[in-house]
Amino acid sequence: MAYSWQKDPYRSIVKPRKDGVYLSIAYGFKDVATAARIFDGSEEGYAYARCGEGNPTVRSFERAMARAEMGELVAGYDALATSSGMAAITLLCLALATEGKNEIVSSPFIYGGTYSLFTQYLPKLGITCKMVEDPNDITQWDRNISSKTAFVFIESASNPLVDIPDLEKIAEFVQSRGAPLVCDNTVLTPSILKPLYYGVDIVVHSVSKAINGHSTGLGGVIIADKELIAKIRCSWAVVLGAVMDPDCAKRMVDGLKTLPERIVRHSQNALETAKFLKQNSKVSKVHYPFLPSNASYKTAIKQDMTMGGPLLAFEIKGNLKDAVNFIESLGVIIHATHLGHNQTIATHPASTTHSKIPKEEREKLGISDTLIRISAGREKEKEFKKILKDIETALKMTKL
Repeated sequence: MAYSWQKDPYRSIVKPRKDGVYLSIAYGFKDVATAARIFDGSEEGYAYARCGEGNPTVRSFERAMARAEMGELVAGYDALATSSGMAAITLLCLALATEGKNEIVSSPFIYGGTYSLFTQYLPKLGITCKMVEDPNDITQWDRNISSKTAFVFIESASNPLVDIPDLEKIAEFVQSRGAPLVCDNTVLTPSILKPLYYGVDIVVHSVSKAINGHSTGLGGVIIADKELIAKIRCSWAVVLGAVMDPDCAKRMVDGLKTLPERIVRHSQNALETAKFLKQNSKVSKVHYPFLPSNASYKTAIKQDMTMGGPLLAFEIKGNLKDAVNFIESLGVIIHATHLGHNQTIATHPASTTHSKIPKEEREKLGISDTLIRISAGREKEKEFKKILKDIETALKMTKL
């Protein structure tokens, strides 16, 4: 049902813009009892931008994300939009970690910001993290999960090596131990994989990436059962106020509409780029799940993935200087720390996204000084040839 300015009893103090973006941060109530119910969470309704249902435009995006991840099963699920992907993960940590359950057990193959949050910042709040070495080795989860485990954390496709874990196998075991399984689905998006279908309990996203698609909005989202979302919405979300801006929410709604078509082109270009790199003598290894030689290929097929997403990584033969020369020799590809953008982007993870992780730990995770991450864009044939030529030229500039 469309949101009606005239009929809504919780009318915005600021009238909505004609394009459907509701800018108001405060709403009128029909009586005191209604206001009290909305504030204590027993009734749905708009109260204030960081309380209750927040904002109609943001709410529209939340419902769209819940539908995207759960499809026809959405009835029992809801979503909470946040100001960034890291805000979503932080809110989740604070909501799930309680007295007596203050440990996180995580895959180590995760985004550098999340790794730093788990290992450097949350311990200051009394929340600790244990990392397993191999997410697909159930015995490692078994050794680390305990009665103190608040939740288990994985990524559906790791950043930056694009490893694909066996979600169903991990979820079945984690749930048998009584812990919720949280999965970051940023890289693949629900257009490629829906983790909740494979037993995952909670999904998080940085929607700033492929869901937005144009680098025009910063945001995050948590998708889980309605009871948990309501609990977070009326507690930590209110206190921290890390809410999504309505203008941003409108861009996210629009991005979701075109995501299924966009992600196909991203994936096609990523696969062709991975194949191209494998043929180059200056490249020692290519990481992309839809290469049949990749260790994650069978898992990707098992999980009904029909494409591999925009992210790939490769290792240059040589040393740090050679990797730097490659990055700085690019003329067409953008050098930035981002993914899912409509143009192709190159990143040097060791010096940027994962630079806060000590070098020794980084190298154990496969993030060497010579690793390059590529986020394949949506360039069409003529422009895509220029991308491959740019990579070829930059590799020639490395003096190996």
